[in-house]
Amino acid sequence: MFERLINFKNSKEWILFEDYYNKSNFLNQLNFFRFEDLHTNYISSLLNENNVYGLSDFPLRLLIELIACKSDDAFNKQELINNYSISDINVETQKSLKVGRLDMFIQFKLNNDPYLILFEDKLFSSEGQNQCKKYSDEINNDKQYERTKKVFVYLSLDCDIDISDNNFIKISFQELVEKVLIPCSIKENDKNLTLSINEYIKGFVSLYEQDYINYKSIPITNEGKNLTKEIWEHHNSLLKDLLCDDKYFEDFYRNHKNTLRILFINLLKLDIQDEINETLINKINDRINKIKKRNILDNKIYNNTDFVYEIFKDIIINKNIKSINDLSPLNTLAGQGWKAIISESEMENESKKDAYRLYKNKTSKETLTINDERYYYCVRNTGQETEIFISAVINKYPEYKERIKRI
Repeated sequence: MFERLINFKNSKEWILFEDYYNKSNFLNQLNFFRFEDLHTNYISSLLNENNVYGLSDFPLRLLIELIACKSDDAFNKQELINNYSISDINVETQKSLKVGRLDMFIQFKLNNDPYLILFEDKLFSSEGQNQCKKYSDEINNDKQYERTKKVFVYLSLDCDIDISDNNFIKISFQELVEKVLIPCSIKENDKNLTLSINEYIKGFVSLYEQDYINYKSIPITNEGKNLTKEIWEHHNSLLKDLLCDDKYFEDFYRNHKNTLRILFINLLKLDIQDEINETLINKINDRINKIKKRNILDNKIYNNTDFVYEIFKDIIINKNIKSINDLSPLNTLAGQGWKAIISESEMENESKKDAYRLYKNKTSKETLTINDERYYYCVRNTGQETEIFISAVINKYPEYKERIKRI
């Protein structure tokens, strides 16, 4: 195994993969993908007819065709098969409405018929209270748009979420990357622009570093797919054996933590059904869950509430918690009569339910799951309560004394 691992580590396939996923571009330096407004501005600049990439209306056509593939009602599909014309394109960002600000407001004519795409872009955040419903109600009741065909789009990392208006067509960033951004990157005239479309797409790689994002929703780029397939094609036997060998796996992982995790995540996203069977998928998932170190181990600074959440998350996964009773007495802090996490079945009768950060209300926090039951996390937490909680954690799990650095 040692010699095979050395050959793998020094192989062309691994070196190229590691370089792609660890080499920063300037978007990482700017922390660009943490600022949704800048991200929205980039997409809107691409959709404008006079975009700097010399693509004219091509990006908007791709978006229209993607929407048409997702909905039977948004556009006349037969019309889109023919040589349709687009004119009078106007894209506004942060469009001011009476009920709030819409991320993108895209007006155009398709075969001389007026169209309007209302585009809500959520990369890290989630829908505000009935936000989509308020937007659609206002636009649908505005007489200046009564003769305009209106299309409502909700862009997010994960399409499997509930929003307040079912008329919004949900599109994932993976779909946007594959169906709009990659074709545009192939067709763009000037590859030497400071921010090429390929450079922008590569920025999504930084999302792998965000622990609270479900890895299944992180877009995989074409280059990432190709590099992953190359590794699997040349080294699948070694990877299968590595998954089953605890000693060599831990040693190799220790020095290639981020790259190895990304590789396994990518393998789960690729359609290699003949070669990756259910048993192997379970092993990969198990490894990802075990090797995904939580932020508390990196000595990052959080507010009290998020810090307690990170510790709970770490304990539930790494201690293989099977019942909420296993977390006693950690779940009740400072004798205040409230719980840090509460089950979905308890929510309806909970008097303090407004204090809980609900995943179904679009929080960025992932749901804590114990024995297939979802738990919601409470946001009420003070510094004193955090200190009491940490003492209880160390009491129950002494090894956390060295792992918790913050207090």
